[in-house]
Amino acid sequence: THAGAELDLLWRHGGKKWGVEFKYADAPKKSKSMQEVLRDLGLSHLWIVYPGNINYRLSDQITVLALRNLQPCWAYP
Repeated sequence: THAGAELDLLWRHGGKKWGVEFKYADAPKKSKSMQEVLRDLGLSHLWIVYPGNINYRLSDQITVLALRNLQPCWAYP
């Protein structure tokens, strides 16, 4: 963004913008950068993918997803 915040993946679907960040941290926490990306890009939701074991919410617009809980695209018919 103009403020210097970064986003790893951005896509549009259904008239909304969605974002994904990939983190190596064991337990990602909400950061100023995440809030800037949500605001500056007008994201409907931001997912943080990390190498941990559990999914959890940081806010109404930010969800942390464990990499091990994601299913590969070839798992869908």
